[in-house]
Amino acid sequence: MRHIFISYSHADRLVMGRIRARLEAAGLPTWSDEHLTVGTPDWELAIENAMHAAGAAVFVLSPEAKESRWVRIEMRLADLHAVKCFPVLVRGDPREAVPALLINHQYADARSGFRQAVEGMIESVRAHLEALPPDPPPPEPQTWEWVGVLGISAERPAVTVGGRELTLNDTEYTLLRLLAKSPGIVVPTRRAADALALPGEDFRRREKQTRRLADDLNYKLMTITGVQHIITSTTGLMLVRHDSAPSA
Repeated sequence: MRHIFISYSHADRLVMGRIRARLEAAGLPTWSDEHLTVGTPDWELAIENAMHAAGAAVFVLSPEAKESRWVRIEMRLADLHAVKCFPVLVRGDPREAVPALLINHQYADARSGFRQAVEGMIESVRAHLEALPPDPPPPEPQTWEWVGVLGISAERPAVTVGGRELTLNDTEYTLLRLLAKSPGIVVPTRRAADALALPGEDFRRREKQTRRLADDLNYKLMTITGVQHIITSTTGLMLVRHDSAPSA
């Protein structure tokens, strides 16, 4: 069964906890952001991924929630991913607490009869989740074929794979040497930005430039060699294909 995304203002943490506890007591899995660091990129990505995977979204409504930028964003995400919304009004006058984005949704009024309102909402959520189509089966595990290890020339901007030499420009060569020295790291962006002498003081812009250059390099290597993935390891850059039988 898919989880229930709970959206709330942090001013309503306590009542959100009560609603979540009742959902989980009813055997319904939930997701909320209370254990994440608010405002970080990981937090933003986690919210988007959680909404995408949700089977339903419960919105805890109050005047503070209506004013919350992130609650409004979560409403738009629910609409984007076609996630059915179940609003619960916990505080305030409806005119001050129900946002325009949810004006056409029937809400459970928990201001005076919390238990009855939440239990009614839970039954509606359960019926909705049970009516959803089953989740697709997990994909078959991929098999991998090792193609080779990139040998980096110390004398000129070139690499060899399978005896074939590939000529690189100075930027590509610098990036590749950084990748080979950093096993397990896709692009060490701060160090790469400094090594490439990218202009500007804004690190975020320089980071984007570095990632774009790295993406271009990956595409070039993959196009020329016919591989789908480049993996850094302690022995260098490993080129691999997937969905094929492992080589002997």
